[in-house]
This record gives sequence, structure tokens and C-alpha cells, in this order.
Amino acid sequence: MAKIDIAGLKKILKCTFIKAMRKICCLSVHFLVFSKNFEKKKNKKRIMRKNTE
Repeated sequence: MAKIDIAGLKKILKCTFIKAMRKICCLSVHFLVFSKNFEKKKNKKRIMRKNTE
């Protein structure tokens, strides 16, 4: 009985761990994309300022 419970718990932990890792990966990818876009916007503003000067 105890062995089955441990195996079940391991499965549940593995599933939750994988789900958590996927979420973290998605979030980090979104953050990277966001920061890249942010940098691009910054650079565009700089270029526009240079053109107006």
C-alpha cells in the first residue's frame, strides 16, 4: 500500500514539476521577447531624436 502511494506521489510531483518548468520557460521567453522589444523601442526613440537634432 505504501509503495503504491509513493509511486503515485512521485508521478504527481513529476507532473507538477514539468508543468511548473513549462510555465517558467514560457514566462522567461515572454520576458526575453518583451525586453528585446523594449530595447528596440528605446533605440527607435534615440534614432528619432538624432534625426530631429
